[in-house]
This record gives sequence, structure tokens and C-alpha cells, in this order.
Amino acid sequence: MTILKRNGINGPSPNFIYGNMFSHDNKPNVEKFSEYFSKYGNIMGYYIGSKPIVLVNDIDLIKRIQIKDFANFSDRQTLNLKNGLFPNPKFSEHLISARGGRWKEMRTILNPTFSAMKLKTMTPTIESCIDILIKKIDQKAQKGEEFDIYLYFQLLTTDVIAKTALGIDTDVQNNPNDKFYKAAKKIFDDKPPKFLLLFTCFPELDVILYPLRRFIQIIREVRGFSPNYIISKLIYTAINLRTKLSTKKNDLLQLMLDANASETEIRDTKMSKLTIDMNDDSVVEEKSSTIKNGYGMVKALTNDEIVINAIIFYEAGFETTSTALGFIAHILIKYPEIQEKVRQEVIDLYNEEKRFDYNTVNKLSYMQCVINETLRYFPPVTTFVTRTTNEDYHYKDIVIPKNSTVRLSLQHLHHNPDHWPNPEVFDPERFRDKNNIDPIAFQPFGQGPRNCIGMRFALYEMKLGLSKLLHKYRLVPGPSTEMDIKVDYKVITQTPRNGVFVKAIPL
Repeated sequence: MTILKRNGINGPSPNFIYGNMFSHDNKPNVEKFSEYFSKYGNIMGYYIGSKPIVLVNDIDLIKRIQIKDFANFSDRQTLNLKNGLFPNPKFSEHLISARGGRWKEMRTILNPTFSAMKLKTMTPTIESCIDILIKKIDQKAQKGEEFDIYLYFQLLTTDVIAKTALGIDTDVQNNPNDKFYKAAKKIFDDKPPKFLLLFTCFPELDVILYPLRRFIQIIREVRGFSPNYIISKLIYTAINLRTKLSTKKNDLLQLMLDANASETEIRDTKMSKLTIDMNDDSVVEEKSSTIKNGYGMVKALTNDEIVINAIIFYEAGFETTSTALGFIAHILIKYPEIQEKVRQEVIDLYNEEKRFDYNTVNKLSYMQCVINETLRYFPPVTTFVTRTTNEDYHYKDIVIPKNSTVRLSLQHLHHNPDHWPNPEVFDPERFRDKNNIDPIAFQPFGQGPRNCIGMRFALYEMKLGLSKLLHKYRLVPGPSTEMDIKVDYKVITQTPRNGVFVKAIPL
């Protein structure tokens, strides 16, 4: 009997060596998890090698894991391998992978980047990127040509994150072959080779296997096959340029550089905490306080931590936001009555305010409902939300063993009929009254202290972009438009498989 079954958690029988890693019959995780939940219930377990994974769709347990008992689930999934699957020590310690006190320190340093004040100052930069998108769409509209708006959104969000986070203009919207964009895209498109996954089955042998894994990674970097290494060159160039010219910019990279330069300055810095409710787009600024954590004063970021965190923001900033925008565009075409209702709200807002900015677009309540319902129906991140148990955790008649990984499937959480009436029906009106929505049942950006730090940034970028787009164009189907969109389930995300083809009609 396996350790999970001894603790009351049912699931498929694992292979002695690789667990259940290769028993998914080449099905995407989302499809296999549907079978698991149907057969074993909302709390079940499987194995990656010898590592127990507890798959959860029980909302009460999720709330305990992410919020109430967060202290026992403060870290994300670990594979028990030195420096992870891609063993470059420079790329191993970042906001997503960091654990315990170090994660708290990083989060403290990076939080101010996404305050309401920072987002307002970023508006001209974001708007300049959107204007390039509008110009490209205008060229297609004048010729009456269809185009893949999902690709346009990918290039837009890459441009936005490069400029706002790194202060770099790569002209990627006019150059889809930009090597840094292609590297970031490769991160999400590629699946880890099976021989690499096998390393996770033998964590106790990693002391012997690590030199081999490191050698393979070095070869990949030298031959230009490592996306993180390619993007790191862009970050190092930006850092060296600022150091050489003694210039400062108002962006994420500068915040991290300043933190690295003066630990005393970080210790004495005052910042506002951000209170966030996904169902209420207001941002509440709480009383400023000295930056501290439970382990004492904040420790500055190392140079390597600056670079890898910048890489993480660059990669995440383009993929998930562009995917959300792609699915929203699909919805607006499939349901033209919804598009017209959003557009009328946008037009009314502009007639009243005469501009689109942080304060005005956050008044678009129906657009927010459409965004929320799209993120519920098509959560860009499907199975990435994980936590690790620090100690054995007792819940009802089961025990989640220490050092187990707890995984959430947002696709199933967002389509759970126990919390969503008619979950397969697209209905933005369900978000009109936030009191009807359990925030644990709806979490496209995660929940609790380890939720997505860039949530407000992503929502603002989406609303500003959609406002400027719908104020000028009506999106209609073209010859290649899929009214029932096909979806690709990748390792972390789900995306439109064949793009989102549209025509833009000038208003």
C-alpha cells in the first residue's frame, strides 16, 4: 500500500520507478485530471517518481491550504533536484521558486512595483505600445484583411513588459522574429524531455547525476538552445547600460537594482501594502510601514536574483496576458451582443471622461465581468498552482504527508457545478454581484499570500488595450475564424491552438 493510500488518499497505483508520470496515455493533464476526479473524488493522489502529488478540487481544503493554514503550505512545488530541471545555479532562486523567508523578502522588495501609483505612472508607456497595435490593426482594417489577433496580442504584451519592467525597446511588434520574444515563447511551448523528467524519479542520486545535468545545460546554453540564457543577455545588457550611463528609470529592474545597491535603503523604505479582491477592481492603499518580514529586515537581491526575477517577469508578462486577451477576442466575436454591450460602455465612458487611463478604465464594470467570465471559462494557467506541505496535515479523514505537493486544477475549479451554476454556459452577468462569488472558487491569478504579484498590472493592461481597440473597431469573423475554438494544453497554460483570426471594421 502506498503512503497516500495509507493516509486515506485514493488514486491510481504507481509504477515502482516512475510513479504515474508516464501513465497519462499522452492526454493533457486537464483531461487526465477529469478522469481522476470522476473516479477518485475531489481529493486524490498520484506520483511523479516517488514524489506524492495530492490533486485537490475541494474548496474548503483549498481555502485552508492557501489562506487559513498558509504557514504549513508556504512553498511551491519542489522536485527535490538541485537547481530544478534546468540546472543553472544562476536561474534557480526567483520569486516563484524561492522558499520560506527568502520568498517573503523578495515579495517585499517587488510588491511596490505593482502599487496603484506605479501603474498610473506606467500608463504613457503602456499606451504607446497599444498605439502601435492599433496602427497595425488599422492597416489590416483598411485592406479588409483578416489577421491573427492572438499573435498581435502576444507581440503587444511582450513589448509592454519589456518597456515597463526592463526599460527596453525591442521593436518586437514590428519584428515578430525578435530572438528574445521567440525565447520567451519557447519556454511555454516546449515540454521537458522525458529523459530529464526521469531524473526526478531518483532525487537521492542527484549528487551523482547533477554534474551530467549541468553539463547538458551548459551545452544547451552554448548552442543557443536555452531560452533563459538568451533572455538573460538582454537583462545584463540593460543593467550594464544603466551602470555605464548612471541613468535611472521608473521600472521593475530599477527597483531591484536599487534594492541590490543599498540594503540600508530597503530597510528604511516606506511602502504601501496593496489589498486586492479579484471580484472588486478597487485598490485599497493601507497605512505605510517599514519593510520587514517575520525573519527580520529585508535582505537585498543578489545580481543573479535580479536577472532571473527580471526573466520571470518578462516571460510571465507576455504569455498569460496575451492568452487572456486572445480568448476575450474569441468571446467578443462568438457573442457579438456581448461585444456591443462592452463597446457601448467604452463609448459612454470616453464621452464622459474624454480619456482612457488607470482611473477611468477601472470604471468599466461590464468589461470587468466579461474579463472575469473569460478567465473563469478559459483560465490561461491550468495546473500551475501548487504548494508543498511543511508538516503532515490532517483534514477530515485524510492526512497529507509532509513534503507532498498539493496541486490545484483551475480548469476544474472554475467549472465545478457545486460553485458555478451552468458552468459550461458563458455568462458575464454571474459576476455582477461579487457577493455571489466565492473568491476561492475563482482564482485565475491564484489566491492567498502567494497569488500572482502582477495581477493588477495584467488587468489594467487588458482593460486599457480593449478600451482603445473597441472604441475604434468592431471585431467580426473572417474565413479562418473558429467559432468553437480549439485549445492547446501546454505544461503550464492553455492557449488558442490555431490562433484567433478576426477582421476589424472601423467605426
